[in-house]
Amino acid sequence: MSAQIGFVIATLNSEATIDRCLRSILVEQDLIPDVVIIDGGSSDATMTIVSNYAQWISIIVSEPDTGIYDAWNKGVRLLDSDWIGFIGADDYLHSDACTILANAIAEQKNINYLSANLDIISSDGHVINTVGRCFEWVRFRRAMEVAHVGSLHRRSLFETYGLFDDSYHICGDYEFLLRIGTKIKPGYVNHTIGEMTAGGISYLSIKSLVESRRAKLSTCAASEWEATCDFFVVALKVITYRLLNRILSLRR
Repeated sequence: MSAQIGFVIATLNSEATIDRCLRSILVEQDLIPDVVIIDGGSSDATMTIVSNYAQWISIIVSEPDTGIYDAWNKGVRLLDSDWIGFIGADDYLHSDACTILANAIAEQKNINYLSANLDIISSDGHVINTVGRCFEWVRFRRAMEVAHVGSLHRRSLFETYGLFDDSYHICGDYEFLLRIGTKIKPGYVNHTIGEMTAGGISYLSIKSLVESRRAKLSTCAASEWEATCDFFVVALKVITYRLLNRILSLRR
């Protein structure tokens, strides 16, 4: 019997993207996962769209929350799947994603975290970058290099190490994995399983770098010197990237 996969999808006024997201997960997959919708109290048509997929959704909750990690924590408590992943309302999985992940779980024994690759997509639908690699503690403690969207956590990680710290607004997923540290037994699929739209709260965000530094220090994953150096090195890369994009856009 294969392990059951479940996804938590947090929504808030997501009417523009939630239909494609749910269709990619609940209709187009060869292997349909358990899905929990945690809505923060949308005032648009999000919940009307969600109701169109109610027959495939395990649980739907719509109530105010304090942010993405509060929503994810609610979802973890409600899901009883063996493996749990997190999908944004504007993220999409390819039709073979769940089958690929399930096969990897069956083949890669004794793992408790599984990641794959993800395409970062511009607002006009072009691939900007492909992210993802196998979790390696030496690299991960310096930067979040795994593609967290669509990656899977064995339920026992939450039972042993607790839930996400909802005092974070952007990097709670990074803090959670830093907290577990060398106890993570990683698996990896060198395959692109989905898409994430650029422009989200964490993509190329200086605020995310501030939270990342805080996460490293709070979990003792890096010294203050290391965390500060990492901050400035990545911040310089982000500023350079934005500047180059600005220059290129002015030349078009």
